Amino acid sequence: MNKGFVKTGLLLEVFLFLALLGGCTSKGTSSSLGPDVVIVTFNLSDSVLSPGQSASFNATIKNSGGVPTASVNLSIYLSKDVFPNTSDVELTSIGNLILNPGESKTLRANLTIPSSTVAGAYYLIAKANVPNDQNFANNIKYLKVSIIVVNTTSSGVAVVSTGNTDIGLIPSSTSLTPIPLNPSQATSLNCSKVNQGWICPVLNLAPTVSFSLDSCSADPIAKKVVCIGYNSQNVSIFDLSKYLTTLNPKDITVKECDLSPNSSIPSASFSGGSCINCGVATDPGDNRFIVASGDGFRVVGYNVSSTGACDVKKVYLLSTYNIAEINENFAYDPQRNWIINPEYTVPAKLWIIDVAKDKVYSWNNTLDCATLNISDITCSSFLAPSIDSVSIDTSTGITLMTIEYKLKSILVDLGQAVFNSSNNSFSAPYTVVDMVNVSTASGYSGVSIEPTSHIAFLSTFFYGNEVAVLQLPTSSGNNGIFPTPSQWLYNSFVIPYNDVCDANPGDGFAGYAWSNTADPHGLGILTSSVNGTPYGILISRAKDCIAVIDLKKFLNAPKIPGRNEVDTTNYDLISNGLLYFIKVK
Repeated sequence: MNKGFVKTGLLLEVFLFLALLGGCTSKGTSSSLGPDVVIVTFNLSDSVLSPGQSASFNATIKNSGGVPTASVNLSIYLSKDVFPNTSDVELTSIGNLILNPGESKTLRANLTIPSSTVAGAYYLIAKANVPNDQNFANNIKYLKVSIIVVNTTSSGVAVVSTGNTDIGLIPSSTSLTPIPLNPSQATSLNCSKVNQGWICPVLNLAPTVSFSLDSCSADPIAKKVVCIGYNSQNVSIFDLSKYLTTLNPKDITVKECDLSPNSSIPSASFSGGSCINCGVATDPGDNRFIVASGDGFRVVGYNVSSTGACDVKKVYLLSTYNIAEINENFAYDPQRNWIINPEYTVPAKLWIIDVAKDKVYSWNNTLDCATLNISDITCSSFLAPSIDSVSIDTSTGITLMTIEYKLKSILVDLGQAVFNSSNNSFSAPYTVVDMVNVSTASGYSGVSIEPTSHIAFLSTFFYGNEVAVLQLPTSSGNNGIFPTPSQWLYNSFVIPYNDVCDANPGDGFAGYAWSNTADPHGLGILTSSVNGTPYGILISRAKDCIAVIDLKKFLNAPKIPGRNEVDTTNYDLISNGLLYFIKVK
């Protein structure tokens, strides 16, 4: 922190007034009194960044005075406003610069956004600290930036941000349809208001692919969206670099490639269907993405060969590592470079594929019915807890796994993971959460975690029309002890009947629209770069509608006494801004 910063208010007004007076002095007077350092330009390589991401900047400074400077120090700060103060975070500093009268220097360096930064709108402030400077008003320049949080759990809808607009990209048969994820921005994408939400036009984009798109993941740093089809071994890579500036769908370009041009990838079967390519997650910052296929995981670059082959960097075949099966609802942690894969087997297992170190580890724990204290007929029939989906809080390492058909979830503190390379195993503390006192009988299955608020968003298995939020611990534990369960809060509600997304308007049955007939599950997370609000996103069965849910309002909404359910009789979800719908039509 720079102790020389002044606080906003009266002191700042006096400071600026005196600085302006100083700026009115003649060149001769300024030259005779001392140096006058000016920040002429300040530029950054990207205006949309993620926590933990690095970016390059350049700044040109000049001594407009007539006296050489003493040591000049240029510091870059992350701030919520344009007024420097002691709460700002110093990202980097370049010191010991000497400037002669009239001399300019252009400085180039990198800065890194702290991994703990909450998503939202920020400013980068460049400030030159100069002893005896004659005009402090020109020592500062700032840039507006957006900090976005990347959640890479495999899901149906991809989310991107321009810094001013949050956009969801819904896969249609052979292309994408952009939709607004903030109701105040809906008109920018030609959407119209209806009673319970918005109607957005289907966009017939020029870039199309040869297969039906089922699941997509966005890389906000590379400005790309990668999509797969369950019945294809091809991948589509959409480039949004120009589109995110113009919001003109014609500016989206696409390349299609084959993950295995010389052989056939086998399919995998799940309770929700079968798939060749079963899930996808991007790896922001590393220019690559991960695909879960029937025979394993593929790490793939964005380049496409002249023959149409994908740039496959590495294949983790299940047979090579004794992994029984892939999980179509796998998680990827771009900060740790981990693929996290639960096995839907007897007994269940959990694997970590460390892509950076090229290592594969199995959790040295047994996940069976007895361990998890499950004794009903479903567990006896399957002989396993049926772990169906996983997501990781990338800021803490705490991972949540849902159990199909059950109101139980398993939390594993991978922030405390200890790896044993001699037998390719790892240890980590865990606990089981009973998510009870709700109306559903099917159990929660889909899950995605927002890593700044540490809120998990879940949906039920059969119809997906009941959703829940779970407040996770805000930090990893220590000494092999899982963080105390007293930190957790839990709430749920059934998505109400609505005239926007219902598959059969007028039948009064809301659940059908949200039933998930294929994997991966159709839910996701967005932390708005506009207002910093965490939203849960649920995509409909037909991929033509989404429900957008304010997760903090959801977590704190009034409950039915004695139950973990929102009291929707006395609390209207839509009028209170907790929920709204967007239909693609």
